[in-house]
Amino acid sequence: MRMGETFEPYEPVWPEDLRQETRAECLARLAACPNPWSILLITPNMERRVAETLTEARLTVYVPIETYRPKPVNVARAHRPWRPRTRPLIPGYLFADLTDDRHLDIARANHAVRRIMCREGVPITIGAEDMRKIILDEAEGAFDFAKRASGASKGRHRGKRGKRGAGAEPSRWKSGHRVKVAEGPFAGFIGTIIKADRMDRIEVLVSIFGRQTPVEMDEGDIEGEGGE
Repeated sequence: MRMGETFEPYEPVWPEDLRQETRAECLARLAACPNPWSILLITPNMERRVAETLTEARLTVYVPIETYRPKPVNVARAHRPWRPRTRPLIPGYLFADLTDDRHLDIARANHAVRRIMCREGVPITIGAEDMRKIILDEAEGAFDFAKRASGASKGRHRGKRGKRGAGAEPSRWKSGHRVKVAEGPFAGFIGTIIKADRMDRIEVLVSIFGRQTPVEMDEGDIEGEGGE
């Protein structure tokens, strides 16, 4: 800061009625945050409820959301029309811009916030640039896995010989293989494959902030642990 300049702290632009804010508007607001983000460990299935409560308390919080195709209850319903659903991309976690003790107190007062991840009493943070990448990935549809599932399903019926679409082909990976995530928000993470029936539905167990979390990926999203 140069002599004569005044310091103006970052103040997020809040819509007049947060309930009317679209997801796109929310992501644009969150991507503008220049501060590091703290990691909150949340009671399972309470991530969005906590985010809504803390947002109403004027905290800047973010829960990455993925869109997915629900699995049919039985075989008879497998070919019926379906609606995409959403859920937290990283179950049990929420990211928050906790800039002072007041923000910490508000977060800790929520009964569903189990703890704020710390190291030697200091909150662990993720840099603004890293968080901005995840937020923009969501805004650009990187977590819309329902489209991939829909495309794979349609592919099975293409062609005169009834060939399966590329998404339905068997995967070259096997359960137990150690892999490195090459694409997406978990790029660089090391994980273990726990299910690989198809190349477009590979389930990888990834250690995210100390917790083992299963994540579904495409074959193109992963590579061998050594980079092969």
